[in-house]
Amino acid sequence: MLRIVTVAVVVLVVVMDAEAGRPSPSPSCRSWCKRPGHPEKNAFYCCDFGIGTVGKPFATHPGKCPHRPICPEGLYTRGPAPTVCAHDGQCSKHEKCCADACLEHHTCLLADP
Repeated sequence: MLRIVTVAVVVLVVVMDAEAGRPSPSPSCRSWCKRPGHPEKNAFYCCDFGIGTVGKPFATHPGKCPHRPICPEGLYTRGPAPTVCAHDGQCSKHEKCCADACLEHHTCLLADP
């Protein structure tokens, strides 16, 4: 039963992404993010590894990014605004720079062990 539900959710996410013009996840890229201000055909980039901007020294923090392909309702309604990032060095040492389904770009998130 759990397997059927998992497959149904994955299919739903792929269909929703395809309808929005977002490329489907693939072995080479599991997370696609929007490029703000770009024409629709160039609106997405593979954001598994950040957005490649300059800033603080590049760093890789321990842990891994939480995989959140769907935005939990009300996630960013309270508290400070999320920190936009391109790599872990732009985040606190207990955070990773991860693709965020809610914001559709990279942001600092608490790292999973």
